[in-house]
Amino acid sequence: MDPVSMSEISFSRGYGPVRADIFFPSSTLSGVSDVHDITYVQCAGDATLAFRTHHKSVVQQGSYNLTGNFATVFATGKGAAHIQLMDVTIQHSLRWRSAHDGFRVRDYRGTVMPGHMKVHYSNLRSATRDVTPAECQQSQLNVDVNKYFNDNWRTLYEAISPSVDYTFSAVFRDYMDALLQAVGPEIQAACGDADP
Repeated sequence: MDPVSMSEISFSRGYGPVRADIFFPSSTLSGVSDVHDITYVQCAGDATLAFRTHHKSVVQQGSYNLTGNFATVFATGKGAAHIQLMDVTIQHSLRWRSAHDGFRVRDYRGTVMPGHMKVHYSNLRSATRDVTPAECQQSQLNVDVNKYFNDNWRTLYEAISPSVDYTFSAVFRDYMDALLQAVGPEIQAACGDADP
């Protein structure tokens, strides 16, 4: 499964401490299949399986285009992105149904909870709203917005986490069928044949 290729990923936020548009035209996500712990939380009668996975590191790399307010900083930039989530717990909620050849996904939701985060965006700077692309390249105008993001990562991440969770769920919905096939016997043992 690693790395997962993603295209046209967008995080938008219009209120709160982060009011920004963050767009990733193309990127890869690695580390999601490197699971260090899995805990089955519950198996409800409506064929909902809740479980947690723990990952040492999940890394997104690719291109980005970003503009908006991040608490006290207005930032803009376009270029290469490297985002690393560390000590990551992902809470999964998976509704499944029985099929003739195993289990299939009805619905999937994921909640991503990093213990720490580091980012590096090339050509990222603090600016006024009327910045031009050429100005993004001028080093004398660069402010270390990456340092600001890294120093304040928790507050900024919490502000965009609903958008992150929604996007993560959409990307990984298709991969859950493969997961269900792999852990089908464990689900059968824990849940029986429940199928709403």
